[in-house]
Amino acid sequence: MIRHIFTLILACMVSVAIAQDNKKLQDAFTASYTHEYNLDYKKAIDVLKAEYGSGSYELNLRLGWLYYLNGDFSVSVDYYQKAVTSAPGAIEARFGVVYPLSALNKWDDVAKQYEEILKVDPNQVTANYRIGLINYNKGNFTKAKPYFDKYLWHYILLIMMLTTWLHGTT
Repeated sequence: MIRHIFTLILACMVSVAIAQDNKKLQDAFTASYTHEYNLDYKKAIDVLKAEYGSGSYELNLRLGWLYYLNGDFSVSVDYYQKAVTSAPGAIEARFGVVYPLSALNKWDDVAKQYEEILKVDPNQVTANYRIGLINYNKGNFTKAKPYFDKYLWHYILLIMMLTTWLHGTT
């Protein structure tokens, strides 16, 4: 019986500690967004770095974005890559990392990120369009065509659905 009480007390103490950490993290994110709104990216970064610890997907994703806005493209890539590593099936970090990679003119790495996005979601419209565009701009028209076809097919289906819906509501 005492063992169960001890376990319950310990669980409550851990819950309180986690809640306090979550509150601090929420406050840090709130302050970070405020600083970003005021275009003070350094302060937006600093309030998150104070809570960083080992980092999380969300922290790494946010820091990747803020370092990008601050013009620190290589550091931005590092944080986005940490986010990708921590959640390989999520596409947000992959979409984020293409901005600093583009700024660094690393187009092969940008294309690789879009390919990875398409492995998770083969019909992702933006990724299909952008990788098609990268290939088109390189003169790889044959390689660009399947991506543009998927991109256009998405909009053809959308127009067909909207037309059907509009005719059905009149």
